[in-house]
Amino acid sequence: MSHSANPLENIHRELEPHVKSLRTTADVAGSLTRDDLRDRCREDLDFLVFRLLPLLRAEMEVVYPEVDRILETEVATSILMRDQSEIHELVDDLLDVNERVIAHEVLTEDTLKHLRQTLYALHSQVESLFEKEEDVLIPLLSYHLPPGHVATLLDQILESES
Repeated sequence: MSHSANPLENIHRELEPHVKSLRTTADVAGSLTRDDLRDRCREDLDFLVFRLLPLLRAEMEVVYPEVDRILETEVATSILMRDQSEIHELVDDLLDVNERVIAHEVLTEDTLKHLRQTLYALHSQVESLFEKEEDVLIPLLSYHLPPGHVATLLDQILESES
């Protein structure tokens, strides 16, 4: 794996296979057995709940305030926080639809459709958020902060995640 100069981008690269898994699960949802689909959903939910959401929370607590300070406004991060809010809502939706996958012996086409839509939306939202952070936040932080400070932000993010 190549490492960029920015630790946040490295975290995104590390999470990329898990983000892609959301789309893959949606792609194969109709062809899996209920048990296999349940297992895939559980893996995706574990990633979302125990890895992605804590990262997003840490970004809001650590990175976004630093960006607001640099720009002397909350406009840029308010857009990103809205994106994060949508991701949280989609994770909640996926938790609900996952309960239906577990609860029913026979999956209805409506349940499968809802599952696919939610997984595709999550995949798209997370990729979009990461792209915005990489295109806007990372260059901004790299330009305005000394290199050691960016690493300090990463340490704070990792501490906030745990």
